[in-house]
Amino acid sequence: VALFSSDASNNHARSAAMMHNDSAPRGDGQLRRSLGVSLDVGQMKLKFEAAKSQMITKLKGDYGSYYDTVFYDAVNDTQVPVVRALFNAPISWERFKRKAMIKILKSKIEGKNQPFIWATGGHSGAAAHGDLANESYTRIIMQNVPDVFEAAGMDFHGRPYAMGATSSASEVSSCMKEIFGDDFDIISWDYGMTTVGNVNRVEVFMWRAAMLKTNPALLILQNLRYAAVLKEMEEFGFPSFGMQSSETNNLFMRFPDSEGKTEAELNEMPKLVKAMRCGKQPEKGTTCAPFKYSKDPDPNEPCNNRKYRVNWHPGWKWHQFYGDLLSFFLTEIIGDALDAIGNEAGDPASILKSLKDQEEADVKRFRLNTKPPTYPDKDLAALPDIPVDTIYRKPNFCHIPRLPSEIRYRGILTETEQKGNYMDMGFDRGVAEDTGIKTQVPDLDKPMQLVWTPGLYQPSCTKYVLQYDHPDYFLANEFGESKLHLPNPTEKAVYGTGEAIQGFIMICMANCHWNCPGDSINTDNLVSGNVTITVNGDQVNGYSPYAGCHFLKHNGSHKFTPDADDRFDLRFKTIPKKYMRLSSVVIW
Repeated sequence: VALFSSDASNNHARSAAMMHNDSAPRGDGQLRRSLGVSLDVGQMKLKFEAAKSQMITKLKGDYGSYYDTVFYDAVNDTQVPVVRALFNAPISWERFKRKAMIKILKSKIEGKNQPFIWATGGHSGAAAHGDLANESYTRIIMQNVPDVFEAAGMDFHGRPYAMGATSSASEVSSCMKEIFGDDFDIISWDYGMTTVGNVNRVEVFMWRAAMLKTNPALLILQNLRYAAVLKEMEEFGFPSFGMQSSETNNLFMRFPDSEGKTEAELNEMPKLVKAMRCGKQPEKGTTCAPFKYSKDPDPNEPCNNRKYRVNWHPGWKWHQFYGDLLSFFLTEIIGDALDAIGNEAGDPASILKSLKDQEEADVKRFRLNTKPPTYPDKDLAALPDIPVDTIYRKPNFCHIPRLPSEIRYRGILTETEQKGNYMDMGFDRGVAEDTGIKTQVPDLDKPMQLVWTPGLYQPSCTKYVLQYDHPDYFLANEFGESKLHLPNPTEKAVYGTGEAIQGFIMICMANCHWNCPGDSINTDNLVSGNVTITVNGDQVNGYSPYAGCHFLKHNGSHKFTPDADDRFDLRFKTIPKKYMRLSSVVIW
């Protein structure tokens, strides 16, 4: 049985060191002053090939003699990486390659590495619930590719920001920049289990991501029932890829069948091959199931009894294989980008400008699009005074305490100098739930209490980090009004665009994993008069549902008037013996 990988490992330390890069890219004026830079990428290519070889050596150690069988297809007597068929989207491949070329050229011209940011969005499976946090496929990518990217003049940053029991809309899509940041280069969508056919929730997620100035690549993992959205985004000019679960399941069939093998036979197998497949499924069956989740060698270690080790969550070997495939995909893109630059002739700054102009010309189709979404949301369709285009495309502010999220880590949410990341937890934690519920008469000069639930942090396991995602929330109770004055000044400074706020306000209640406390106000009983909410003195007297959240309503209208500072003073008070768990407030 596999042993745990410690979060104090070198890979974890390197990831922490590379987590944020606040250096701003130089403007075009500076690029024009760098015309003497050579276009030669020969040294980069040599470093890249060495880093790629090192990654492959590691994979060969993990998969042994099955490495070629698993990761390559034989095409006309040539070994071709299987990811080229797995991500077979020629137009998008060229666009993603172009994005990498832009990064490489900028690094040469500016003389410093450029950040390349991968953001993962997804549900509990993507968050590696049941496994260790550093066993998720995103963390595997972060362990595999930094040297490959560094060789090409980039610093790779991964954001493993999946959240358990969460769909991609409406909260996550509406809080895109606050959760994932506004600077990622590629974002993956892995919400298949919680989306259950609601294609509109995929589309709004992709449209909100496409609004970012980075023109990110878009990736749907494990579920191509939403391939039509990818086609739409590709037609809009974005690199758009899909990775079908049935295709990856076919790859698992390349592993030997472990069912019925003796212990001696299993121990002869390489680490990532042993008990990977039993019959036609990975990590299941009498022989494979006991090896699905890693265990500490100490049988009394509390972490061995961690939550969420269920049959629908993938185990550590599945995550490792998935992360290795995605690492291979990124590595092939970088290799193609270096080859393409090597075949160019001319001035690097001119080539860079041409590539950037091509990218902007492509995504301009989306920017200038005036057509409504292809897959309208039935909840929004029932709200005629809220323009659908506003929710899908217009600037907004999201005040969200959930983890993981950039707004928490960077101190923007609580306007504090306490900053951190998902590993060092140096940011403002707020107060424990029991303390918050009992707090008497909040001070109205201070914002609503930020609360976390200790039990959801699995406190009995202290040796390993089990998860990065937690449904922290803002709390209102019966003891006086709790207040949020939004957007706060830091949010306006960081996320403001200069475009006027329209006054539509949506609230989302905290997720309690289908086990809400009886004295809490949740989505189901929000509308029953259990809480009084006012906005700039106007009492809320209606709630209109939208994909798990609610738009506030007063006097028959969803539109509220901001105060003189273009802000909204929201106040909450519950009935006796009740408390409210507020996950987010979103303002358009």
